[in-house]
Amino acid sequence: MLGERLRLFRERRGLTLQEVADRSGLSRSYISEIENGKKQPSIKALEALAAALNVSLDALMPEGDTDGTIGDKVRMLREQLGLSRAELAEMADVTPGFIAQLENNKTQASLTTIRRIAQCLDVSLCYLILEDETAEEIIRALNPELRTLLQEPRVQLVLRMVCDMTDREFEFLLQFIRLLRRSGLQ
Repeated sequence: MLGERLRLFRERRGLTLQEVADRSGLSRSYISEIENGKKQPSIKALEALAAALNVSLDALMPEGDTDGTIGDKVRMLREQLGLSRAELAEMADVTPGFIAQLENNKTQASLTTIRRIAQCLDVSLCYLILEDETAEEIIRALNPELRTLLQEPRVQLVLRMVCDMTDREFEFLLQFIRLLRRSGLQ
């Protein structure tokens, strides 16, 4: 159970509820309710708690809670936003049946569709398509030079361009990168 894992990490670090509250920006009573299984936290709250406890988001989640598939993430986010499948489907211009199949990992969506769903759920495309690691964990793992590089306006422009690519353009870029790696011209 999530609450039990949260309490375990907090106690192992010798932290009080108030200390975790101060570090995470969440209220002490809210954290207590999560620990006691009375509240189900949002992704943002979980990320804040993970950061406060200096653990990965995956470490907080009990095994079996999520496999990290796109469908699992879509279901979790949709439910947290209080949306029905029909409401999300209408917002993303797909059918409710498609959302059900996606959430049950019975179909795969095009990049364009995943991008629309991500926008409807107010998350980045990367959040839905990256497996296992959160973007924060990936950024933390980067060397300082690369982190600095990612802050440069030209690099951010390229990243924005990638986010606005069509499926075909994105696939072409991926193929180009694969070819570049195979050629050893990096």
